[in-house]
Amino acid sequence: MRSRLSFYILAIFILVSLFTIAILLFTEASYETQDSSYSSVSNDLVVEEDREPTRSDNGSLDKTTDTSLKAFDNILDALKSANIGFNTPETIGLGKSETITLLLSFKQSTEDLISELVQRNVAGNTESAQIQTSHEVGARLTGTSGLKITAINSEEQILSENNTTEWSWEVEAIKPGSHKLHLTLTALIQVDGDEKRRTIRTFDRLIEVNVDFPHQVASIVDNNKGWIISGILIPIAAWLIRSYWFRRKEQP
Repeated sequence: MRSRLSFYILAIFILVSLFTIAILLFTEASYETQDSSYSSVSNDLVVEEDREPTRSDNGSLDKTTDTSLKAFDNILDALKSANIGFNTPETIGLGKSETITLLLSFKQSTEDLISELVQRNVAGNTESAQIQTSHEVGARLTGTSGLKITAINSEEQILSENNTTEWSWEVEAIKPGSHKLHLTLTALIQVDGDEKRRTIRTFDRLIEVNVDFPHQVASIVDNNKGWIISGILIPIAAWLIRSYWFRRKEQP
């Protein structure tokens, strides 16, 4: 009779444990779900270290400032058109990484750049655009804390008229959920003998970090160690000790 009662108690503990783990899995998945819509943004920013234009007493720009602004506008008007193509993974598994590649060319069309990316079997979707740029460009990829981003080559490069310029980054998923990526292109230009940076364009994208079942269970156990020990393991250990002593008493 005691043996059957012990079996029933153990079965109840196992069922309660499984039910608790299922609730934790469902709760974890609910917290990770976020809005996955995030549109691309394209914007021009001001030159770094811009200073407020000098104005005369009547509030109008003085001749020196006006001349500098016109010279700067002439520099911007002289920027050349170039085509770019890049890829963006839609999802990355937790603890895994993908490579994002950006290609820029003065001669190749956007279709040719996309075709080259496809031939390389890059991850995710491929996109293209046309930009105005100088002969020296900086490309920087940043993201939220759930992504670890490592630049594979130099982020600031001198462009070639004939050859394609390439940037690559390794993106590792270190936290589950939805995370933003920002790809920013910056033209390096000379203004009055000083090198200035002007943002050409920024692309914002969203990456979903997926968690497979083993990672999810490990994460739940790691985040709920105290509760699991006090609510599940200790009662089971107490029951095993109690059963052991009952069996010893029943032995002749």
